[in-house]
Parts: sequence; structure tokens; C-alpha cells
Amino acid sequence: MGRRKHHLTRQQQIVTGWYLANFCGPDGRLRVFGKDQVPRLEAPAKACRERDFYEFEVNGRRTNNLYEDWLARLEDGAKSVLPKVMAREELTSWEAATWSAFVASTFIRTRKYRHQISTAITKGFGERSESRDFVRGLQYELFKAGILHSEAEVRSRIKELRTAMEDSPSFYHVLGMPRHCHTLAEAVFRRSWHTLDAPPEMSFVTSDCPVVTVERTAHGWGLGSGFAKAATIIFVPLTPAKLFVASAPHFGWKPLLTKVDVAMVNLAIIQFAHKSIYASVSSEELRRLVDWNINQVRFGDNAFLPGSTP
Repeated sequence: MGRRKHHLTRQQQIVTGWYLANFCGPDGRLRVFGKDQVPRLEAPAKACRERDFYEFEVNGRRTNNLYEDWLARLEDGAKSVLPKVMAREELTSWEAATWSAFVASTFIRTRKYRHQISTAITKGFGERSESRDFVRGLQYELFKAGILHSEAEVRSRIKELRTAMEDSPSFYHVLGMPRHCHTLAEAVFRRSWHTLDAPPEMSFVTSDCPVVTVERTAHGWGLGSGFAKAATIIFVPLTPAKLFVASAPHFGWKPLLTKVDVAMVNLAIIQFAHKSIYASVSSEELRRLVDWNINQVRFGDNAFLPGSTP
């Protein structure tokens, strides 16, 4: 018998479907808000997806769902851990590592990360690679590995790589996801974890970039702080009623947030979002907040600047 052909997933969900389903209204649909748009209803399985978002081809070889399947395994593991996270139960080491990887991957797999961070890094690489010191440094590293290349040969290889990065935004983004996920997951894992509740009359929203980072500064709260910074607070809404927080142990958290706290969290989520906010309820106030504040935090511009680690 021949080998069974692997069915490829072409419509790929950028924010996990089961996660978005947690924010549906009583009718099982999301309330979707975008800048200067009339709010619409959408099924969670059809929201925030794009054809072949995690696929690319290099030298005739295709990814064939390699990264899509990897993300699916992370999603499945996190889905099994979520009830314990929501109930504030103690996790095993495997469960904690699984949840950390899910939070990290949910951040790096987004359109916003690709369009803003990956673009900034690609631009920075192009500028650095023009330096003769950069070329000589690379020559020396190759020489230590027993490979001798002329400066012209090294420059030619760098140009090929830069062209590939610039011509295919998905190439650099997707190829680096496992490595970047591992780095950010370690930062999540090392923090103290909390699950906080919204008061009954308030609810959290989420977005197409649902993992938010914030740092206390001399001037207030700074959004878009690096995961590895000790003072960084990482949070992600889990449902309209619950918020996951990872922070340094010295931060004091009360399980029940105030109305003001929830309003501040929602504003941060909106400012961190790329193009879409997802909510379980619709309101004119939320529509106005989205119009005025969405995507104010821009990676590589006023947050996660080139040269720093997200």
C-alpha cells in the first residue's frame, strides 16, 4: 500500500480558534471591531485567518504545514492546560512549559509581529550587512569553521539572504518562530503567574495580537516592553471574565480587579492590537475606543525597537 497523502491546511488561523471562541456572545459569534468600521459578527473559526500564512518555498522545497502542525500541537497542549490556569490550580512542570510556549507562540505568530517586528529586523539586517566590519566578522566566523571565502563571495551570499528576506516577509518570520518562541517562553515560565477576575458588570476584550506587555516607568505605564526585562508584566485575556498575568513575584495582585483596572487593561489591548478587536458584547463606547486607539503601539517604532529583544 502507498503512503497516505497528508492533507494540507491552507486556511490557517492566526489566533487560535478555540481561544477566540471563548469571547463569543450568546449566539456563538464574535463582535469584531476595526478602525472606522461598522462592527460585524463573525464565527470564531473564520476569524483572523489567512491562506498559507505559515507556508513558504525555498529552492523548490515547501514547508507543507511543518509550522502549522507545530503550532497545532502547542494549541492542543494549551487547551488541555487552560482549565487549570483558569481555576488557579498548581501546574506540573510539563503543563507550565506547555502554557508558556502557547503564550509565546500566540505573540510571535501574528500578522502584527510579521509586519512590524520582522520588517524592522530585516531593515536593520540590511543596514548592518553593508558594513565592512560585519562582512569581515562573518569571514572570520567561517574561517574558524574551516571555510575560507573571499570578501566578494561573502557579500554575494549576504545579498542573496537579504533579497530572500525582503522578497518573502513570511520566510524570515516563519523560519524564526520556533527559536523566538523558545526564548520568549522561558521569560514567561520564570515569572509568577496569576489569574484575575473582572467584576460581573465588566468584561475583557481580546484582539488579533492578544498577548500584551507593559512596564512601570517614571511617567506611568509603558506598553511594548521586552519579555526578558525584569519589570515587564505579560498579560493575555482568557475569557471576558478572566485575565492571565505573568509578572515578577513582588507585584501584588488582588484576584478581583476593579472597573478602572478592567478599563485600563482593555485600553492596553486595543492599543496593542493590529487591526481587529474581538468582544462578547457590542457597545458604542468600545467602537469609539477602537477608532481612537487601535494599533497605537507599533513594534519597531515606539515599542520593541530594533536591536532589543521582544
